[in-house]
Amino acid sequence: MKILHVHNMMIRNNGVIKFYTGKKFSNGIIRNNHTLLEFSDRDLCRYNSPLYLRHMGKKLLQKQLLDTCSNFQPDMILLGHCELISNQTLVKIREIVPHIKIAHWFLDALWIENNVERLKSRMHSTDAIFLTTAGDALKTLQTNHNIISFIPNPTDPSEEPFNNASKTDFSHDLLFCGLGRKSDYRASFIQELDASLKQTLRFKKVGSMGDAPVWGEAYKQILAKSKMALNLNGEEDWPLYSSDRIAQLMGNGILTFLWNKGEMKRLISENHAVYFDTQEELFEKIIHFHTHDEERKKIAAAGYTHYTTHFSAEHIIQYMIETTFKLPLTRDYLWQDETYA
Repeated sequence: MKILHVHNMMIRNNGVIKFYTGKKFSNGIIRNNHTLLEFSDRDLCRYNSPLYLRHMGKKLLQKQLLDTCSNFQPDMILLGHCELISNQTLVKIREIVPHIKIAHWFLDALWIENNVERLKSRMHSTDAIFLTTAGDALKTLQTNHNIISFIPNPTDPSEEPFNNASKTDFSHDLLFCGLGRKSDYRASFIQELDASLKQTLRFKKVGSMGDAPVWGEAYKQILAKSKMALNLNGEEDWPLYSSDRIAQLMGNGILTFLWNKGEMKRLISENHAVYFDTQEELFEKIIHFHTHDEERKKIAAAGYTHYTTHFSAEHIIQYMIETTFKLPLTRDYLWQDETYA
């Protein structure tokens, strides 16, 4: 199958690339032996503008995508966010390539209204939409012709190359990566936790409490040197939702602490991660696993094996293809019951 993957490749960043799900999905396409062509919408849009302003290059971007489809004749277009690509362009693509299927993956949180509106704008122009949120929210995005489905955040061995479960030498005992905006609970939560743990272990905070965000290889090296980590989201009650941070942590064999909310145990059991119900319980469990390293290794190793086995980009891409084309599923996917057509 020929697949055109339209997503933000961040070429303009000169190698300072965030951990990006789009790259993992492209790897998954190749690992499934499909023919891949990538189209970096945001980069091209900026390069099209004489002032390097994204909005000024949108018109030419549409033509470039149409020409690409005419030349490549893909069987499937996989859109990663791609708000710069108009629905009118997608209609024209179907005229150029009548047999094509168009699928859209979307990672952003649905408690932010603008994200819901962005998704609704694609409801009638795509054959399938794949989200990292499950539950009733998906049903509101259904039409009489498209498919809405949950997918977990993927991992890929080229992007998550470490297995910290087997390590003993670390620079950071506990890690939190996230902006921790003042508008959600995480800023105060991390501040209070830091005060409690300051004399006990080395707590590395990236992007919160005055620490700047870190990208690219610098971020990977922080992950490589981290023993345990917190997976905290802006809101915790949305079914199966997590940011892509969870793949970066568990896919690298880092013992991961999760709120006991959002039904995550449907995908990840207590054998694979450490769940907590209160801040006090989290503090106690952090201290316990910090001082009981064999137990830390055991759960981290089980979590690493579970996550990389069931939530690889290769398997998730295959699921997306099978679902979009309404093919029989070739394996039992742990999330397949969260599909609405």
